[in-house]
Amino acid sequence: MKRIRISSSIANFKLKLRARYEDYEDFKWFSKDPTLFFGAYHVGDFLRILTHRGNATIFWCGSDIITLTKFKASLVAGCKHYCENTVEQNKLSLFGIHSEIHPMLFDEPGKYQVTYKHSSTPTVWMSYHLGREEEYGLYRLLNITQRVPGVIFRFFDGKTKTDDFDEVTSKFQATIRLNEHDGFSENLAKAMLRGQYAFSVIPYPDIETITDDASLIKALNELKDKKQPHDTSYWREQLSKRVEI
Repeated sequence: MKRIRISSSIANFKLKLRARYEDYEDFKWFSKDPTLFFGAYHVGDFLRILTHRGNATIFWCGSDIITLTKFKASLVAGCKHYCENTVEQNKLSLFGIHSEIHPMLFDEPGKYQVTYKHSSTPTVWMSYHLGREEEYGLYRLLNITQRVPGVIFRFFDGKTKTDDFDEVTSKFQATIRLNEHDGFSENLAKAMLRGQYAFSVIPYPDIETITDDASLIKALNELKDKKQPHDTSYWREQLSKRVEI
């Protein structure tokens, strides 16, 4: 029997994750069953991992690594670890944690089909959280919008309902992720599955990496020339694979 524990800090993903892992049982205190822990954010997460009596696998989600300390790392030294990109992997290695990279979409990839349509005035979206605008690169992007005439920008602060958000953004041409420390964003995943284009500060295969403002401006100006959808084959294959114990 395999079990799953989803941190309360990512409770907004719980229903989607449980659907992807419907063959796993829920977490049970002091169990010897192999257990997959999504997120290691707070005392409750670490207490469950520490008192678990069987094999434990941790999937690090992004911001949980930002608050990691040497003491916390020592509590999970005997676990197997997964993360989603080289930035996370390098940060974990500073605490002596070896991890495998496995980007994931906490949803069923088959829900997202190609919707990309070329536009001579492409629309690009960015998501951010209120109060964390600097972290998400909102001001950085706002400072260059005047240098990319012909590109329309849409910004979402996390308050839009998921279904509405998916419906609206499916009609756009690209998304931007400027976080310097981040898990694999759902926006990047959805864009890749829809045949849209994506730009990210954190490097990923088959996604254009933004190294500075000049590279971002260049990428945005070239969007109007993207006549065909982005090839979805790489990410459709990758995201169909879930992390396993």
